[in-house]
Amino acid sequence: MKGSLRERTVQQAAAEWLKNNLSSRANLNAAHYWLEVTVSKDSLRGWGRADALVAAVDDSGKIYTASLEAKSLRTLCALRGYSITAFQLIIAALLATICWLLLDMLLDGQYRAITIASAFIVLLPAWFLILFLKSLFIKPAYVVRQVLDYPADERWIAVSRDALDALGNQLQDLQDICLGKGIGLLEVSRQKNVYVILEAKPRKRPGRFLQQYSNADTMCEELLRSIPNGLGNSD
Repeated sequence: MKGSLRERTVQQAAAEWLKNNLSSRANLNAAHYWLEVTVSKDSLRGWGRADALVAAVDDSGKIYTASLEAKSLRTLCALRGYSITAFQLIIAALLATICWLLLDMLLDGQYRAITIASAFIVLLPAWFLILFLKSLFIKPAYVVRQVLDYPADERWIAVSRDALDALGNQLQDLQDICLGKGIGLLEVSRQKNVYVILEAKPRKRPGRFLQQYSNADTMCEELLRSIPNGLGNSD
């Protein structure tokens, strides 16, 4: 599927924006970013290859990190979650019917004369069964599972505008999941402008996340060289 933006363009624009975002924060110094960063094989906190990793040094000298996964229209499937199917709805309806029949037997058919109560008794079990099946069968989009595997103080997903449009009703599902997981969500326009849909929530427990990536020592040296006056300690 072709789109107006390549994934590499989304990745570059979002990484640059995220670098500027971290650099502008009051407690962080000039940030640096790397593209296509692989999690170390020895890491116990995650795995895979992040589209970008951004790092900055805070006022205490510790390294603060943000990981990024970028998607375009070409990778739309990675943005979609597993939806409840017609088959699952049929199963829910059958189970609700069984509940109705059991209640009919227990109550000796008395509630048939009470139309409203009868409808309520049928629909209520069906509704709860559908919600139960939804919790079992609807899973987060693959991009969410990807970014959660990248060790960082905060995580972000960047998506091209045309891919967001193509998601339709599933965009709200993606936003709800990202909100619940504390993942930031960015929109990248055709003009490469970046807009914040959701802010990322920092992890409650900071960690030495930069060390979880391959070539961590080299990245740390590059980061410290970009900090004015050599501020910061190797974390």
